[in-house]
Amino acid sequence: MSTDVRSGLFIGLTLLLLTHDPNVPFADWMKSLIRPDVGGSCCGPSDQVYVDRHSEDVDGGFTAFVDNRPISIPANKVIWDRVNPTGRGVLFYREYGYGPYVFCLYRGPGYEHGAAPPRR
Repeated sequence: MSTDVRSGLFIGLTLLLLTHDPNVPFADWMKSLIRPDVGGSCCGPSDQVYVDRHSEDVDGGFTAFVDNRPISIPANKVIWDRVNPTGRGVLFYREYGYGPYVFCLYRGPGYEHGAAPPRR
C-alpha cells in the first residue's frame, strides 16, 4: 500500500472519529439515518441541529427554522420511515458560501406523511 493511500486512510478515519462523538445524545441513531435522496449517511451529530419549529409545505417539503432563520427542505430530503427518539425536528445540514446545504430532515412528532402540521 502506498504512503499516499495510507495517509489518506488515516486522515479519513481520524475525521470520521472526530465528527461522530459517541457521547452526544442520540449519536448512534443520528449515524444510522440514511439520506432519502441519494442513500448514504445523513452525517452525524456535528452536522445536526434541532429546529426551532418547522412546517410542511404544499409540495411535501418543509420549511425549518434554525435560530429564527428559515431553511427550505425539499420533499426528497425528508425522512419518513424511522422513529424519532428525540421528540424534536432534527435537521442535518452544513453552511457554505452560497447558503445551507441540506442532507436530510427528520420531522418532529405530530407529522405524518401528508398530514397537517400540529398546532402550536
